[in-house]
Amino acid sequence: YILIDVNLLADDNGKPRQLRLPEDKKPLVLTIEGLNYYATRLKSGTNENLVLDKDGEVSGLYTDAAGNKVTAREAEAIGLLDAFVSANPDFSFDGAKGTISLTGYECVFGYVTDPDQLDDRNQALEAVGLAQVSPNDSEIAANQETVKKIIKRLQATGWNFASSTYGFINARDQDMNRIVTDTEKWLAQVGSLTGRVRVLHYPNGAFINGSDPRARYL
Repeated sequence: YILIDVNLLADDNGKPRQLRLPEDKKPLVLTIEGLNYYATRLKSGTNENLVLDKDGEVSGLYTDAAGNKVTAREAEAIGLLDAFVSANPDFSFDGAKGTISLTGYECVFGYVTDPDQLDDRNQALEAVGLAQVSPNDSEIAANQETVKKIIKRLQATGWNFASSTYGFINARDQDMNRIVTDTEKWLAQVGSLTGRVRVLHYPNGAFINGSDPRARYL
């Protein structure tokens, strides 16, 4: 197998592209869906958020059993795949890694990046017995800059981004107004950080057929 950038599969008009890959290699698309770091993660022993380590590489931050904050590349799939591709460059076509698909619910990479996320974030924190947060405008702006730096490093190292809708909605069951509202929120709050994306991952596989006006809008 060889990792490919999912954006190679179709041109800007949605027409399939022909892949020209090394002989005897099968194309593989890898997706990490919903890498937002919701409040539930803070109770499950997994990473709390993404950070840049002392070398400027994207790493996971977690609290170990002794209560220490630990930053580690191998704590997140990103660092694991980066290391594997470094050791096995023929596993990646033109340096491709994977697609990180984001919602706008609660946060991005564990950081509240818009005041609109606070209600959902605090409800989720309360649900798992954790203290609520109240970042001010300057702290939210700082979070945005942190996330942009992480995104820039990910893009520079072969990762790309997609939408999982803003609210991880079942698009098939929503009317056009809800889909438009959800999409505009994603573009304003998440797309403003990632830059243009060409891929939408329908949550739970609830895709809409191409002839549907909602699909044409999306």
